[in-house]
Amino acid sequence: MAADIMATSTAKLTLFHSIRIRLARSAQQYKFNCATMRGEVHDLMGPWFIEYTPWPDLHWDLNVQYTYYMPLVANRPLWTQSLTNYMESLLRNGNLKTNVPEGWRVDSAAAPTGASSLSGNVTCNWVAGPDCLTAPPAQTGNLMWTLQLVDLAASYSKNDTIKTAILCPLLDQALMFYQHFHIDNSSDDKTIHLEPTASPEYPGPPGKDCNYDISLYSWGLQKFLDLKCPSTTHLSLFTDTLNRLTWFPVANSTLAIYDSVPYSTPHRHFSHLMSIWPLHLLDVATNETNYKLAHDSINLWLATPEVSERSGGGGDDPTPSPF
Repeated sequence: MAADIMATSTAKLTLFHSIRIRLARSAQQYKFNCATMRGEVHDLMGPWFIEYTPWPDLHWDLNVQYTYYMPLVANRPLWTQSLTNYMESLLRNGNLKTNVPEGWRVDSAAAPTGASSLSGNVTCNWVAGPDCLTAPPAQTGNLMWTLQLVDLAASYSKNDTIKTAILCPLLDQALMFYQHFHIDNSSDDKTIHLEPTASPEYPGPPGKDCNYDISLYSWGLQKFLDLKCPSTTHLSLFTDTLNRLTWFPVANSTLAIYDSVPYSTPHRHFSHLMSIWPLHLLDVATNETNYKLAHDSINLWLATPEVSERSGGGGDDPTPSPF
């Protein structure tokens, strides 16, 4: 009898929690839908960019991307139109080109290293590269990560125009940006490496072959070829680069932050795990070696104090699992 009562109580409690989760999810989706009605891209404060309020800006190294995964996995691709329309406007006005060094602007573009206003320009009062630009040794992969969201939005909505009119030209510019500072060891082992850049939110100096950048560079090259983007000028260049780009840096049998720099300091960003999620570059389904690499890398990241504390219901929102 007691066991039956306990089982019934457990079932009711489980149902109660399930209902609470569904209601919370519905409420968040409702708010997101309302916030996108004006068509403006939004980030930490929604679409309300009010000067002198906390965080009245776009943060390109995590928050913009996190904002737009929700409507995609919730099967609400139309809600991402504010992002795709915004990226189209930046393509048309050329503002992303002004974030790179002047000599690169003829063929390259980049997102800000950290924060920006709605103009999409790097702001000097946040993390920035030399001369308040996006360039090594600062963060350099933020545009490519944002384009992964644009690609998902195009796929989920089955809108090929997004791919041809927005994604392809921005991919071309983002890839040419990397071409300006990748290192071609054609006289050595013919492997292409990257100059030292910064891994988002990871403390310490920048390093060579940043996993964040290697993963995103690899994804962008492969995506450009998969989409058959109409660029006869750079097609052979990107094909050759993809074939010779170095592998994701590994240290102590786990994915490293940089070449010869293992993950050792707790931080909430999973920038060194991008090849696992969201880019799905590592074949963990059929390759046992890759599966073990991914398994051990994720476990190490989850075992660090900051991630464990945030996942355990501390004061901050829990850090999402890479899966």
